[in-house]
Amino acid sequence: MTENAGVSATGQQSLYPPPPEFYRLYRDDAEGTAERPLPPLPPQPVEETFQMFGEMHTVEPGIPALQAQSLIHTMANGSIDIKQELLHMNKELLFSFEELLSVLIDQPSSSANRIADIGDLLRQMHHLLNMLRPHQAWATLAQTLQSELRHRQAAATDLQQQVVAAQRCLESCTVKFKDEG
Repeated sequence: MTENAGVSATGQQSLYPPPPEFYRLYRDDAEGTAERPLPPLPPQPVEETFQMFGEMHTVEPGIPALQAQSLIHTMANGSIDIKQELLHMNKELLFSFEELLSVLIDQPSSSANRIADIGDLLRQMHHLLNMLRPHQAWATLAQTLQSELRHRQAAATDLQQQVVAAQRCLESCTVKFKDEG
């Protein structure tokens, strides 16, 4: 690709990059030819288990349970203050990272435990963030719907103003024709 692939003639950069050039190799319609075949089918969904970053994962709906000992504190009613927990874990992560650095300086061979602790903290923070995904989706949907409602109300107000202006114009024309005729 060229350096100016996302820049228009006016020098403005587009929000999204242009599609890759190979999209022209495929047809849009249902009949493919030898020169321009149909695009390839999407890959099949992953079933059961897969390996990522050296660990085996399973495909399960919902939020997976934590494997290690949970560091998350629950309240008496069973709820979790996610913001407080994330702040607490962030401070603990910084402290663990500082300890890892000091261990790496003094005894580099005994750093495996510190690295495992940092990994557990990151997994638990990731778990907490995944617990927020449904709330984030609802908030995004609500914000989108409110924005659309405001846009439609503004359009309806503009349309009503145009109708009123057209009625005034018709009334003035009717008065003008009555005066002349």
